[in-house]
Amino acid sequence: MIAESANIILNQIALAINRGLIIKNRVSVSQEIADIPTMLKEFVILWVVDYGKQKEKWNRPFIFGLRAKAILISEELLKCAVTLDSQVWAEQLKQVIGNLSMLGSMELDSDAPNGGIISSLHSWGGSSREDFDNLGDSIIADIRIVIELIEKENKVLLNGDNKDAQLPINEEVPD
Repeated sequence: MIAESANIILNQIALAINRGLIIKNRVSVSQEIADIPTMLKEFVILWVVDYGKQKEKWNRPFIFGLRAKAILISEELLKCAVTLDSQVWAEQLKQVIGNLSMLGSMELDSDAPNGGIISSLHSWGGSSREDFDNLGDSIIADIRIVIELIEKENKVLLNGDNKDAQLPINEEVPD
């Protein structure tokens, strides 16, 4: 009997964690919002460490994989962005999502000199490797801004600077 009731309680806790946590001062900590910095950092690692603008990585298989990962990350971020309550960094995140999608749409033209990139959105003219690298670098700069804004917002919320904070238990609400 005790094991069965403990199992029921653990299942309820697991379900509550999947839906998100409600902290004492009514700040909702959603699983999706916590994942946003992780997904952003994943692209930073892919771009800076894995690609690193290394000449030997500038080939069709590697660029295809990098583009595919950029699209996957942008799609996951978009899923999370739909439920965002924060206006502080939502616009900056939308810019990151759009640029990741744009980076993902670029294709390597193996016939072009120096491995030029041709965007599938603009088939009348291609983008250079420099354009590709500049877009990736601008995404990294935007990601750093978003992460900084998220951290500032989280710090404010965790410090209890939330306007919706609950009244102390001993105080009554005036009529």
